[in-house]
Amino acid sequence: GGGLLAILSIGKVKIYNNTFYNNRAKNGGGALIILEEDSAEVYVVNNIFWQNTAIAGGRDGDDLFINSNYDEQGRSSAINLYNNNFSGNANFSSGKSEDLLITKVQQGRYNHAGNVQVDPRFVNASAGDFRLQANSPLIDKGYNNLPSELLQKDKDGNPRVVGGAVDIGAYEFQGRGGGSSTDGL
Repeated sequence: GGGLLAILSIGKVKIYNNTFYNNRAKNGGGALIILEEDSAEVYVVNNIFWQNTAIAGGRDGDDLFINSNYDEQGRSSAINLYNNNFSGNANFSSGKSEDLLITKVQQGRYNHAGNVQVDPRFVNASAGDFRLQANSPLIDKGYNNLPSELLQKDKDGNPRVVGGAVDIGAYEFQGRGGGSSTDGL
């Protein structure tokens, strides 16, 4: 994974409120998650996966690659994918596409809702400013039912919930003149 590599045998991987932008790897350009045992679980919530590249070719998970059956015992690990934004070629129903690849999708073990594929409208991604513009479709579109400590502050240390709901990504839109950042993720 270009932006994140997570390998887990048992327990839970929780990936909340991040921005993965312009990363590159063989598989899982934005993030590569390997779940070694069927009892492992992954929660991917309120993240932006944008313009990442996997160079393996074909269905290689440009934004997110989840190996959910690493032990090849037939049953997939539990996958929870909520309120994320992908670059534009993710099939959330099947989990088999260029931007999103899940090696094994099993009924009752793959849950997803609220995921979108829209331009996040960063303030200035080329300069490392991944805050959202006022017209971003990701403002107030996140999933609020996260542990309260995760809903306190954004990456800049600003209040995490401004408006009706948490924003998707690492930064919460603060309104005109809100906090700024120029460090990349």
